[in-house]
Amino acid sequence: MKNKSIINTVQYGAFSIYLSEVLKEKNVSKTKLSQLTNTNYKNIKRLCDGDVQRVDLDILARVCYVLDCNISDIIRYEPNKTGD
Repeated sequence: MKNKSIINTVQYGAFSIYLSEVLKEKNVSKTKLSQLTNTNYKNIKRLCDGDVQRVDLDILARVCYVLDCNISDIIRYEPNKTGD
């Protein structure tokens, strides 16, 4: 019987989405952002909820344009703090 190879997974960190906070700061509703960016409301809601696996860069560009902000205001990389 062969030994199975064990692969150690490394936790690289994660991206956090802060669109809800930016919307509150700018006093813009999800519905209004959806209209101004010509984006389906469900896509805006998923971004706000952080319920996305892949992000459409065109949508992000429109959001940044409309909200007059940088992508780093909306999405931030947070490295793993445990060192694993």
